[in-house]
Amino acid sequence: MRGGGNDGEFEVFNTPEVVEAWAEVNAYKISAIGHSEHRTIVDLFSDYSADTPTEAGVYIMRRIEEVRMLKEYRDGLAKHREETVGYMKKIQELQNRVYKLSIYRTTTVSKPSAYILRTQQQCNI
Repeated sequence: MRGGGNDGEFEVFNTPEVVEAWAEVNAYKISAIGHSEHRTIVDLFSDYSADTPTEAGVYIMRRIEEVRMLKEYRDGLAKHREETVGYMKKIQELQNRVYKLSIYRTTTVSKPSAYILRTQQQCNI
């Protein structure tokens, strides 16, 4: 980042050595060398080129806020996923109980005499 200046002060950002070094940087590159009338070759090899250092700072702060929000959303989704898994387990348990009760109800209601006889046999009456 650099703020304004005369045209001669920007020539360094057009030299092969600086441009090659900039292009080889393995990171997200933001240039903010001067105002819109001062475009350099480094700007062409940047991921984002701002007109002023202030604009670059605003851009960076917005990206930081976006990352923070994405992390919050991710954490919220993870929490909801855990809750959903818990609810699904409860639903499965309830379905199993309903199934067992339906079998019990079917055998006792459809054949009450067989149920009474079986109960008596179990109690040795």
